[in-house]
Amino acid sequence: PVFFRDNPINRQAVKLRITRQRYRCQACGALLLEELPGMDSDRQMTIRFRRGIAEDAVRRTFTDTAHINGVKESLVRRVFAEFAAK
Repeated sequence: PVFFRDNPINRQAVKLRITRQRYRCQACGALLLEELPGMDSDRQMTIRFRRGIAEDAVRRTFTDTAHINGVKESLVRRVFAEFAAK
């Protein structure tokens, strides 16, 4: 199982436990994972949670955003930098 972070509920961290199907390519032997819609596999979080962090970071300081969402400030900085680049 893989854990993905999601929006906190009543200031409690929420982690989704998801079992992903793995596939092995018979031609090259590469390991492939099942695609999960709505999930950001690079950051192990849902896309709506990533978007919420970015929107909070626009209105608040990075420290406040990290505290409210229960993540590290460095994650808030990285998510905001990607959001600002777009």
